[in-house]
Amino acid sequence: MSAESSPVLIDKDASRFLTQCGYMYRDEHSISKTLLCSICSEPWVQPVVANGCGHIFCERCIHTWIRHIPSCPIDRSSLPSNQLIPPPRILQELVDELEVICSLGCGWIGRRDCWKTHLESDCPEAKREDPVIPSALMTEKIESVEPEDEEESFKERWKKLAREMHVLKKEAKDYISTIERFKDKVSKLQFELRQANELIIVKPPSPSPVSSPSALPLHQATCDFCRSHIQGTRHKCLKCPDLDSCSECFSDISNLHPIHDFVSVHSPEDINIVCLPEWSIVHPNVRCNHCEQQVIGPRFKCVICIDYDDHPVSLTPSF
Repeated sequence: MSAESSPVLIDKDASRFLTQCGYMYRDEHSISKTLLCSICSEPWVQPVVANGCGHIFCERCIHTWIRHIPSCPIDRSSLPSNQLIPPPRILQELVDELEVICSLGCGWIGRRDCWKTHLESDCPEAKREDPVIPSALMTEKIESVEPEDEEESFKERWKKLAREMHVLKKEAKDYISTIERFKDKVSKLQFELRQANELIIVKPPSPSPVSSPSALPLHQATCDFCRSHIQGTRHKCLKCPDLDSCSECFSDISNLHPIHDFVSVHSPEDINIVCLPEWSIVHPNVRCNHCEQQVIGPRFKCVICIDYDDHPVSLTPSF
């Protein structure tokens, strides 16, 4: 860049702007992107390192950022201010040695870390009451001060605003990405909740015919122990012609009715198969002393009384 410039007087607002800019990089396109702050997109100024994630920012940029959002602008990890530490000296040296041009138009070129000394001690334009703008900032030489030419002199200001807009867009994009990520999680949870509700309201399977009480066969007999109607398997005593047990009582038959054997009758139609011949024996001229009916089947005779018989319908014979 030529040190020559064709100064044109500008108003005080423009001069203040140039003083704040201070310098321009001599060859901005040759600066490595690794030396740029991700917030302002400029080479680091007083860089600091995030101790947790290792990202580097300008000290002023990152402190302004974490005052509003206490997280790393790059990976969104938590970033309190006490986690910011100075970088290795070699990184500071890399940005300090970048060549800059004095933006006030004096033509000075030097290291960036020497610019402040130049501005305070050597720059003649900094001491003038009416600072000028160098032609290097203009796209073409200016003959007279026109409104459109004044606007051209503020291109650095627009550049700064564009950088700020870039940061805001990046932040908005990150927020949108976060919202979309949470929307996916919410949709997944809603789907799982619907599946859980479907499992809850599903009707239980119908009971199988074997396990259903209504499908068990009903016998024309009453359990002689619990007095309930026998349903399911009927257990019939092989000695006593009219003694039956249900399945529940039969589990304790060794105590309820010991010694005698039982036969299991699963269907009411099978009762005739298990009948013993002795049940149909007719005792002539023998009647029960209780009901006065003729004794058919086993005859229960008292061992003490001479002529005392009991009909086999007795449930618990004592003779």
